[in-house]
Amino acid sequence: MLGIVLTAVVGLTAEPPPASRKAAPVVIAIGQTITLRMTTKRPITEVYVDREGIVRVEPVANDQTAVRVTGLAAGVARIHLTDDGGKTEVHQWGKPR
Repeated sequence: MLGIVLTAVVGLTAEPPPASRKAAPVVIAIGQTITLRMTTKRPITEVYVDREGIVRVEPVANDQTAVRVTGLAAGVARIHLTDDGGKTEVHQWGKPR
């Protein structure tokens, strides 16, 4: 279901794009949801999560410049976001076990 939700607003990719900018790691609690935007503040066109089951990424209704990230389990996941200009940022999320 996550892939269907993401492809409705952003393209879900099977391979991580090359990162052009890395963001600082963020620790979130299980069940906590945070809104994430790229530093470019441009519409997000692709999302790639390197590990399933650690975080859930969903689009924000009526805002293509943001996604919601929810902590699901202990662990670390990297979220690759690409904007409509081709810039990519990598955000590390989750709580180490």
